[in-house]
Amino acid sequence: MSSSTKLSALDMPDVPMGHLPEHLHLQRTRVVCKADAPIHTEGIQYSGAYASTGVDISMGPNKFCKNFKIEVVRLTEDEIEFDMVGIDASLANAFRRILIAEVPTMAIEKVLMVNNTSVIADEVLAHRLGLVPLNADPRLFEYLSENDTPNERNTIVYKMEVSCKKGGSRVTVKSDQLKWLPNGSELQMTTYDSSAKAKSYTSFSCSQDSLPEFSKKPLGVRFDDIILAKLGPGQVIELEAHAVKGMGKVHAKWSPVATAWYRMLPEVVLLKEVKGDDAEKLVKKCPVGVFDIEDLGNGEKKAAVANSRACTLCRECVRGVNEELVELRRVKDHFIFTIESTGAFSPEELFIKAVKILEEKCEWERRRLGAPPVFSALSLLPLDFESVILSPGSVPRIMGTASQDAIKQLSVLIGQVDEPSKITFQNIHQGYPTETLVRFLKAREWSISKAHHMLMDCLNWRKQNHIDDILAKPIMPADLYRGIRDSQLIGMPGYTKDGHPVFAIGVGLSTYDKASVNYYVQSHIQMNEYRDRVILPAATKKYGRHVGTCVKVLDMSGLKLSALSQIKLLTIISTIDDLNYPEKTETYYIVNVPYVFSACWKVVKPLLQERTRRKVQVLQGCGRDELLKIMDYASLPHFCKREGSGSSRHSSSGSDDCFSFDHPFHQQLYGDIKQRALSREFIAPLKQGSCHVEVPDPNPEGIKIAKTIESEMHKLEDRNGLDRSLSGLKI
Repeated sequence: MSSSTKLSALDMPDVPMGHLPEHLHLQRTRVVCKADAPIHTEGIQYSGAYASTGVDISMGPNKFCKNFKIEVVRLTEDEIEFDMVGIDASLANAFRRILIAEVPTMAIEKVLMVNNTSVIADEVLAHRLGLVPLNADPRLFEYLSENDTPNERNTIVYKMEVSCKKGGSRVTVKSDQLKWLPNGSELQMTTYDSSAKAKSYTSFSCSQDSLPEFSKKPLGVRFDDIILAKLGPGQVIELEAHAVKGMGKVHAKWSPVATAWYRMLPEVVLLKEVKGDDAEKLVKKCPVGVFDIEDLGNGEKKAAVANSRACTLCRECVRGVNEELVELRRVKDHFIFTIESTGAFSPEELFIKAVKILEEKCEWERRRLGAPPVFSALSLLPLDFESVILSPGSVPRIMGTASQDAIKQLSVLIGQVDEPSKITFQNIHQGYPTETLVRFLKAREWSISKAHHMLMDCLNWRKQNHIDDILAKPIMPADLYRGIRDSQLIGMPGYTKDGHPVFAIGVGLSTYDKASVNYYVQSHIQMNEYRDRVILPAATKKYGRHVGTCVKVLDMSGLKLSALSQIKLLTIISTIDDLNYPEKTETYYIVNVPYVFSACWKVVKPLLQERTRRKVQVLQGCGRDELLKIMDYASLPHFCKREGSGSSRHSSSGSDDCFSFDHPFHQQLYGDIKQRALSREFIAPLKQGSCHVEVPDPNPEGIKIAKTIESEMHKLEDRNGLDRSLSGLKI
């Protein structure tokens, strides 16, 4: 039906309940391109727009996941074209803007010009160098802030030395003549103090090619044949270039795309049959071959739409008398998306990064507003273009229902366990089984088999070690528990503004020297169980929505090289958390960072999974200003309330010290455990002694991280001497 057809209410056909009349459906879903201007260009999103017809057009997560799909049409080394269906123009444009301006890359930021006698001005040559794509993964590097020292984790150094001999032919300077310097800058900083020690422009603690992530893949340029300059006889270029991590919104050289653009799917409709000479004329009018001639036999021919997708909407076919024959439309929720990569990333990787960045922005805004978590297609859909295999004639498709199917399948598998395991699972999920299944699926990258194996191991571990009863096993006497609290510094000072419990951990000043390992493990598990069975359900009830995660603030002040002796215990605790309490922490905020942590963090960070790295935020100083954005002053850990001191050692004792046994949280926790124990005393009398818990085997990633930390701290020992405190050296 043409959009220009005049309708009478009496002429309208009956429309089934829940469906729009044809003309309203056309207005809502299509842009109609008339000869002079398009019509119906607005997007109709209001849920009550068609309330009088009984149609609800509101968009929820389930409807989005059902309708959303991606079809990859073409994929080359530097370009991808795909159809994105079932999405609003605002989201499509958000992806485009993120691709251009917010996906980080590495690019040359600073050029130290030693000698340049070519005809190219220094600033022009530096600008050209900045636009050269580098073969470096920005995920392996940190941002270089104004006060940071350039080091092996935030800077890549290149040098160029090219000359043209006198009497020789002209020399073309290309990008392959940029040579990587894995040991950092070779130039000395200019100083006017004759007594000052010479310093280079970078401070590398080790060679970049000695790091495992760079040893097999040198940090060169992406393309070797980019022309930068031409030298005549006797001319020379000698320089050093420093590349850092940045985003396109700061400067275009950091943009990972040559262009990212989209267009709505064209739809060409013949309103009437076009035959004979008129058909021939119509076919000739279209410059891109949208129409073709269909032979009807007996010498009769008619025009047919052969390739709507090729239409550029030049409107030649609708000008003049043809306006009543042809109608050009665009589908409002079907976008043909094209990404052209500069070479820093493959084009399929770029879109995945844009999706993750948009997801992070949405999550940040949700937390700022205190809104409940929503399982959207962006957060549930495991989009991964790298898993798409393009074969001739195939059209790969990624559907938004994949994650929901994974949850259903895992739920069916867990429903088949024995009755004791079902009871244990109830103690884990506390009335929220779906959210619990999602946690285990996320921890295993949405692999159903791996998540099922992990959850079954967790259930067996809980049954074998009687974890369901551990809150009825107090550590006695109370003085022993007080000693544990004095040496295992952890507490809960309050809640964030959106209801997440805040746990403070004194990493640097915890000594773990007042009791045996079994007591510390028992205390840690009791803290986890009290959080999951008491604190989080209470927060859920208070805020009227599911609160299933916490925020942790890690105080590193006082961290010493002697912490090497605690790595075994910390590895045990970390293994228990990773395998049995996955995805329970929303964000880790690290404050009061000394040098010893900084050195270890540089080598450990690349070993962490990306979803874990995204949770970690290293704050400046005691982090008070940043933490006050997400929590009230009363909920700040005591070591964050004193600007300048920022250390657990400077805080007052008693109820203000969240680590202290006298703090209300620990009094409530210990009182609850004793009360549970008394209610069970008729079954078994209370006994002094620790509760032995078997520790699951750590995963290979955890072992590698622990060995890396141990190795790095041994290096620091050799450099600084054992037990030397470096807490005063802040970064």
